[in-house]
Amino acid sequence: MRVKDPEHLIAKIIRKKILEPNRIIDKSNYLIEIQDLIGLKAIHLFKQRWLSIHNFIMKHYEVIGSPKGYYREGDPQEFITKLTNSGIEAELHNSGYRSIHYNIEIKPGRQKFIAEIQVRTIFEEGWSEIDHDLRYPYHTDNILINKSLQILNRLAGSSDELGDFINLLQVENSINEQNIHDRDIKIKEFQAIIENLKIEKNEKISINKKFADINEIPHILTSCQLGDSAYDQMLTKIARLNKE
Repeated sequence: MRVKDPEHLIAKIIRKKILEPNRIIDKSNYLIEIQDLIGLKAIHLFKQRWLSIHNFIMKHYEVIGSPKGYYREGDPQEFITKLTNSGIEAELHNSGYRSIHYNIEIKPGRQKFIAEIQVRTIFEEGWSEIDHDLRYPYHTDNILINKSLQILNRLAGSSDELGDFINLLQVENSINEQNIHDRDIKIKEFQAIIENLKIEKNEKISINKKFADINEIPHILTSCQLGDSAYDQMLTKIARLNKE
C-alpha cells in the first residue's frame, strides 16, 4: 500500500489538466477528483484467481462506479469476456499494462476517502514496476525503452500463461492420483470377493488373470475407467457366478 506523495500528486493534476483543460481540480475537490491518493495492490500468483479476488472486493467493500480491467492487445478473448460478464469495464491499454482497478470508499477516521485497489499477478506487477520506473510518465516517446518494455510485457504474459498451465497440470495430476487410488481399492475388493467364491481353484486363477490383464491397460490406470457403474455390473456378474 502507499499514499501518493505531493510531487506525484501535482504531476498527475497537471497531466489531467493538459488532457482536460476545462476540468477544475483544486484544494477544495482534489480528494474526490484524484481517486488514487491511497493505493493498495492485491498481488496474486495465478492469472485465473482474479475472479475470486474480484468477488471478495465486491462483497466486502463499497465500490464506486464500475471496476476497470486493463488488458493488452492479443490477450485471450475468453479472459476479456469474463471481465465484462463480471461487471468490469474492459479497456485496451496501448502500453500493454494489465491490471484490474477498483475505486472504494474508506473511512479510516471521520473523513471519507477514495482509495484505489489494483489487482494483478506477480508477473504483471514486475513489469508494471519496471515500466513505471523507466518510462512512466516522462519517457513515453523513447523508442528503445518502449520496444524493450513491449518485449518484457510479452514475456510476463507468457509467464502468466505458463504458470496457469503448470497449476492445471498439478490439479489434473492430483485427480489422476486419486482415481488410481480408488481403482486400486476396487480391484482389491474384487480380489477379496473372488477368494471367497465357491468355485474351483483353476477358475479363481482364470478370473484373477483377467484382473491382472485389466491392471495392465494404460487408460484404465490413468483415468479410472472402472467407474461405479462398471463396478456394480461386475459385482452382479460375480454374484450370479457364485450362485451357479
